[in-house]
Amino acid sequence: IKYFQHFLPTMTTAKRQKINVFHEHIPLSCWAKALDFLEYSELRKMLLVSKMFAMEVSKELETLNIMNPHEFDVPSAQRFRNSVREVNILSLFVRNEYSSRKCKLRGVDLIVPFLQNLPQLQRAFVGGKCVNGLQ
Repeated sequence: IKYFQHFLPTMTTAKRQKINVFHEHIPLSCWAKALDFLEYSELRKMLLVSKMFAMEVSKELETLNIMNPHEFDVPSAQRFRNSVREVNILSLFVRNEYSSRKCKLRGVDLIVPFLQNLPQLQRAFVGGKCVNGLQ
């Protein structure tokens, strides 16, 4: 999947048609399940692959994985409003090996407006991530 997104801006129509033939043989539900594991920024890039991804697969997605506070963009999340049931927010704080006792809160004020626009939401995990090799 990552292979395609690097070449999208330079692809010719013929190459895009080959990709369309490739993904026509895989059911929409399978594509949606695979895309449920992508980070939100990667997911948005994948929806540029074809109209089928943008129009049909986006209706089947159930999980969004938010890794950065700038991804709390309500207008871009509107396409998922009727399908997303789970949101994993891993951008609330960042902890690194140099400041293990201090957490940098990010995007706290953006979480509630973002989640309010997902009426089918059943589960939301709000947390953070460790960087620089910490577990």
